[in-house]
Amino acid sequence: MRVPRMDAVNIGQNPEAAAENAPSIVLERAIMRIRATVEQARVELGVPEGAELDTSAEATAGRIADFALGLYDKWRENNADLSEADARSNFASLIGNAVTQGVNEAREILGALQALTPEVEQTVNAIAELTQQRIEQFAANA
Repeated sequence: MRVPRMDAVNIGQNPEAAAENAPSIVLERAIMRIRATVEQARVELGVPEGAELDTSAEATAGRIADFALGLYDKWRENNADLSEADARSNFASLIGNAVTQGVNEAREILGALQALTPEVEQTVNAIAELTQQRIEQFAANA
């Protein structure tokens, strides 16, 4: 018995109609995957189901920075030979680069979904800037 693929398009008798529907099918599948990823993140972050979440640039940057900087103690254990100032600086550089990469990947995804409007771009830029500021403050407070 052959199992149908969820991401396959059956062209059948009307290839023109299938070609017209293909972009919406791809978008629908991408949205399903994004929803699954968001749900997994919600569970892993311990956010209760149905909880309202502040999505302002400030709150989002705060959550990103808190999560990233929360990894410092474990990273520090593996880098005990560094002075505190050097450890904070090195960690901030590592985390700052990871945040930059994540922001760039988010832009690519939003662009592919044709959701990177000027307003969204402005919000993404604000989140990235605020997150980097928190990381820089962390490094400076050795």
